[in-house]
Amino acid sequence: DQSSALNATNGSIYTLVATGGITINTIANAVAGTSMTIIIRQDGTGSRTLSFGAGTHKVVNGGGGAPTLTTTAGATDILSFTYNGTNFYWTVGNDYT
Repeated sequence: DQSSALNATNGSIYTLVATGGITINTIANAVAGTSMTIIIRQDGTGSRTLSFGAGTHKVVNGGGGAPTLTTTAGATDILSFTYNGTNFYWTVGNDYT
């Protein structure tokens, strides 16, 4: 599994290649108003998953917990969040193939 600690002060766009399940453990230095986009591409195997560590995460359209990634090998998903100081509000675009 991959572990990723993102830092809000290092930029607003991150690109990750999923070579195993991804856990986003923390988003350091996130303050109210922080927004970020994460582009995740499945490797040649696919079927990689995403989970979250600390923080309260809410996913658009009633999704709770963590978004579901497209499992097709080589597929790309784009996830964006806005943080209000309490919750990370995620919007997910799946299957940019």
